Amino acid sequence: MNQSRTMKDPSKQYQAAEKIAIEEDMAVAPIYQYTSAKVVKPYVGGYKPNSQNMVYTRNLYIKSH
Repeated sequence: MNQSRTMKDPSKQYQAAEKIAIEEDMAVAPIYQYTSAKVVKPYVGGYKPNSQNMVYTRNLYIKSH
């Protein structure tokens, strides 16, 4: 660390430290998962959930009930 303060280009030191941190010491764990809840009445037709969470209203219709 003291060497990096006096070096003209300490980027090599930082890259080496980053490599050690990422490849050897750092653990990666997913801590968040995107979720979505939709409530659709049973008399609504044409509703198709998709991975992008988009609903095209032109496809929706009311079933006879």
